[in-house]
Amino acid sequence: MAKLKAALKSFQERQRALERVKAREAKEEYKGKKAKSRQNITSHEPVHVWSDGKRTLLPMRPDSTVLVVGDGDFSYSRALSSLLSNNAQIVATVYDDEAECHKKYPQAAENVAALRLAPNVHSVLFRVDGGRLEALPGDVRQCPFTRIVFNYPHTGSGIKDRARNIRDNQDMLQAFFRSAADLLRTGSGAAGLSFTTTMAPPSSTTTMASPAILDSDDECANHPTTEPPLVLVTLRTGDPYDDWNIKGLAKAAGLHCQQSFAFLAARYPGYAHCRTDGGREEDFMEKPAKTFVFSLRPPASALVGNTKSGKSGKTKKGSSK
Repeated sequence: MAKLKAALKSFQERQRALERVKAREAKEEYKGKKAKSRQNITSHEPVHVWSDGKRTLLPMRPDSTVLVVGDGDFSYSRALSSLLSNNAQIVATVYDDEAECHKKYPQAAENVAALRLAPNVHSVLFRVDGGRLEALPGDVRQCPFTRIVFNYPHTGSGIKDRARNIRDNQDMLQAFFRSAADLLRTGSGAAGLSFTTTMAPPSSTTTMASPAILDSDDECANHPTTEPPLVLVTLRTGDPYDDWNIKGLAKAAGLHCQQSFAFLAARYPGYAHCRTDGGREEDFMEKPAKTFVFSLRPPASALVGNTKSGKSGKTKKGSSK
């Protein structure tokens, strides 16, 4: 009887060991497939080709005048400051007041200090509501912004009901689009240079002369250019974000979607998306997102060259909160 129990116990242990091996192999296979999938998604990356022949990794020129809305811990603005030339002008803003911002995001203090010393940063502002940009200080409102950037907009309201949560975020975005459109109308409004987005192999980025410019010379960085004023909104893809109807919300505010392309966070060194309730997302880099480009001008204009229906450079379905 004792021998039988021992044999049964030995058999059960071997079975458990075999199950553990199979589970480990399945896990490794899943990781391999996931890594391959990510590689396939980024095997071709967006490159922006301008009407003067220059190419950039960022959807803006090195001397852009940029308003950044809702930047959380200011890490995007800091990254952008390091990428653009000293001729650029950046206004970095967050929704929280300064004390709350530093409490929620410990890294914010360092980013703010760096921005305040940067030669291409106009100002660092707290308590800025993206839906009420008309409340910005007078000198800021008069800036001829060529870019208004809002990455990963989300109210962070915590509403559990899906439909109400979507509506809450739509209301926020609609207010932002209306306010951003009004602010752009106060700017220069010049058409200037335009760009289209193409998909290029990652190897094409190895020849870049600066983090922002792909060309072998730095002519683009040394000579100021005129850009069309655009609104750039980056949003996760997938559920529920695909149901936010971002293009429809923008159109109702008088903004037209020119194109969209994959957002690559790795192009902004040190940037990490922050949650509205505090902290950074650990898997931020792995979640696909898309940047939508909006203009006061219809897409049929010369603003984005030959872009059709805002689909130039559009990536296959890749998904802030």
